[in-house]
Amino acid sequence: TADYAFVNPRLSALYGIPAPVMEGFGYTDLPLDSNRVGLLGQASFLGLHAHPVSSSATLRGKAVRNILLCQVIPAPPVEVDTSIPEPSGTTLTLRERVAEHLTEPGCAACHQFTDPIGLALENFDGIGRYRERDNGERIDASGDLDGERFEDMIGLASAVREHPAFAPCMVRTLSHYAMGRVATQEERNWIATLSDRFEGHGYRMKRLIMEFIMSPLFTKVGAPEEVEESP
Repeated sequence: TADYAFVNPRLSALYGIPAPVMEGFGYTDLPLDSNRVGLLGQASFLGLHAHPVSSSATLRGKAVRNILLCQVIPAPPVEVDTSIPEPSGTTLTLRERVAEHLTEPGCAACHQFTDPIGLALENFDGIGRYRERDNGERIDASGDLDGERFEDMIGLASAVREHPAFAPCMVRTLSHYAMGRVATQEERNWIATLSDRFEGHGYRMKRLIMEFIMSPLFTKVGAPEEVEESP
């Protein structure tokens, strides 16, 4: 939910804000009319999780589930057609085309967990540039994250931060990278403790990193897990 960013002149032009520096990246506050905050508002995130020539509610929604909530979305069955219908006279926006796509039971089973999230990012095209219309129609960026309603990507960012899976996911991901392995059963109590502290300190990543490197997860070697030998 950060209301600031680090941008260079080219990125600031994409964001539609003044460049804070002439070369390299510099700190800048994001104005309210930029309609973007935090990680979800970064062109890096929006562009990476999109198609080469268009946005993607599915890819962006899946990224939120996978990366920020540590939830797994299964791959579609081999025989299912995953293509989204092309714009027509009655289905101009991606939301309208996705709704038509979700009439297929084989698609709806998974897309109901990704698309309502990704549609909140539809105000940003495939490279992360802000827009208010899709094929001439005003974009509806409202949605739902596991029962938490929001009206736009700023509301989505808040809903993700307050989601019960967010803090544990961030701590597990950090521990996995820092230790180079998955935490053992005995170490998971510390994962839960650090999750509580992360939430209690207002989701400050620098504070979480400091807490982690001072914890036994980083300062001590865990006992090896028992592995059954093959016959």
